[in-house]
Amino acid sequence: TLAGATATTSAVSLREVSSSNPGISLNTSTGAVSVAAGTPSAVHTLVYEICQLANLANCRSATVTLTPRTIDAVNDVFPKVFSSVGGSTPSVLTNDRFNNAPATTANVRLFLLTALPAGVSFNSTNGVFTVAVGAERGDFPITYQICELASLTNCDTASLVLEISGGGN
Repeated sequence: TLAGATATTSAVSLREVSSSNPGISLNTSTGAVSVAAGTPSAVHTLVYEICQLANLANCRSATVTLTPRTIDAVNDVFPKVFSSVGGSTPSVLTNDRFNNAPATTANVRLFLLTALPAGVSFNSTNGVFTVAVGAERGDFPITYQICELASLTNCDTASLVLEISGGGN
């Protein structure tokens, strides 16, 4: 603020004093803080200074703290699927969390990190595995990752064992 009113770039100058990471920067024309792609997901700080244009000796500094959103992919346990009839699993997102709320494809992106057995497909738009009739039988360890849509470097990984049995008629 300047004299109790919101500071604007027409009344104050902006200057970046320091940043805890070179990927965090201040646009001195707009006051926007930018986070470059690839900046590690961690707490970062940026110190800036504003000075009154009419009196450049009247300056104050402040610190912006950027805190990453939390993301938590939780290991899954699904009931077995029978290759004789096929079927689908629940969504891997059912127990995952993003910023203390349910993870959904509106806020995270799903990545499958494991190759799937023959006859199994994964829908990355809903997090569901589909097992076709006659799919390969066995217990298949699978790893997936969820990443924040707004920052694909903010990720977490979880796993499950997809059990495909021959029975179930």
